[in-house]
Amino acid sequence: MIGISPISIIDVRGYMKNEIEELREMTKPKTKTPKKMTKPKPRKEEVLYLQDCEKYVAHKLGLHDLRDTLGKFAKPLKKNWEEIEYRDFWHFLCDKQEVHNGCDIWMLDEGDEPWQTEIVNCFLDEFGDGPYRVNW
Repeated sequence: MIGISPISIIDVRGYMKNEIEELREMTKPKTKTPKKMTKPKPRKEEVLYLQDCEKYVAHKLGLHDLRDTLGKFAKPLKKNWEEIEYRDFWHFLCDKQEVHNGCDIWMLDEGDEPWQTEIVNCFLDEFGDGPYRVNW
């Protein structure tokens, strides 16, 4: 029976250990990493919220609300409320671009109708083209 002496096993393991250490040294990155890493801080971004801007624009233009620009459903209801056209600026925005909670939108398109164009131009004059944060 041929056996391996304990000395040869230790020598082989020691040899492999040295080779592995040499390989690790060879594959170490050449650039030094900073010794102290600073923890990132939250970024503070200034955004305009669409809802706040809508209230301001409606007030400036003398409109009831941009969701109901002519005040069709304003309380108390007008006697001829059924004859008043329903105009909703929010639906105009949703038709022109993808809108979801937490997104940013821009006022890029002029409206198809004069009342939409007037509101978009007021947004552009007062706040620029955006972005406006949508949040509900």
